[in-house]
Amino acid sequence: SGLGIEVFDSGNTSVYCAAGNSHGFFLPDGQTYKVKVFTETPGEYHICAVHPPTNDEQSTAAPLTLHPPGTCLPLETTMAGATNAFPQTSCALPGSVDLWYTVTGGAGFGATIELDPGTATNMGIQVFDGQFGTETYCSIGNTHSFQVPSGSTYFVKVFAQIAGTFTLCATAAPDNNEAFGATPLTLHQPGNCTPLLASTAFATNSGTGCSSPLPEVSDVWFTVTGGLGMAVTIELTPITASGLGLQVRDGQFGNETYCGTGNTHSFQVPMGTTYFIKVSAAGDQGTFGICAITAPDNNENFSPVALPVQPTGTCTGLAASTTYATN
Repeated sequence: SGLGIEVFDSGNTSVYCAAGNSHGFFLPDGQTYKVKVFTETPGEYHICAVHPPTNDEQSTAAPLTLHPPGTCLPLETTMAGATNAFPQTSCALPGSVDLWYTVTGGAGFGATIELDPGTATNMGIQVFDGQFGTETYCSIGNTHSFQVPSGSTYFVKVFAQIAGTFTLCATAAPDNNEAFGATPLTLHQPGNCTPLLASTAFATNSGTGCSSPLPEVSDVWFTVTGGLGMAVTIELTPITASGLGLQVRDGQFGNETYCGTGNTHSFQVPMGTTYFIKVSAAGDQGTFGICAITAPDNNENFSPVALPVQPTGTCTGLAASTTYATN
């Protein structure tokens, strides 16, 4: 009982020493290291030396395919024999071991890594913006969303405090995850809009801020171009998403002109000007419908409807409406 090992490199320098029955340590390819086994109580024991997984180090990271939302087939793997690689994980629990992967960003500039532990425990990930690059994300847990620029390859270290089996899925963010990929909305006449199906699932936080109490959570982007009525109403229909709200900006990198929570939002948009709309879900991430409805053509005083003057007793009322009009 009381077993442990100490490892020495080719120059007899101690490179690892710990008590316990399972040990992982770095061994350069082609090098011969010496292993000293010690015990508090003399007696018999068994010893096994196991090769670590191929993607135990950054230099042999396994590439992950970014799947469209809802299409990922989980990758089944194990951390058995993995070691704790350099650089040290800033958020991992003591004694964690790890494996390395890469992801290459798509149009949505984001990725979500979903871990499903089998026998592995206390899992998490650390993300770097290149091999031996700068850390951009680190957290314990099973679901992780982070930004990855289109065409850039980021390195993802998956760690666990207790090595074991797990499955992994890498899912791309929606194409309209950022303002530059915003989905154009058609302006519909009142009563004539069929909602466009959209989703905040697997989106990231674009970090643009909001002046009202709209939580900074996952969001997706749309654009709308103003018509003669100089105003727009956005109607959101929650399906699996909840806690919806939106922010409006007067350009891709413009100023905020409106921000609010709820499902119905009216705001001014000058004719011919394209505004950017960020929709976020403070509750459940998921699907929703979105409709963009134009204000009446006579919403402003520069485009009033001409009323004909009719003889007394012969006037037929003109049908009109303030629905979707603004103040």
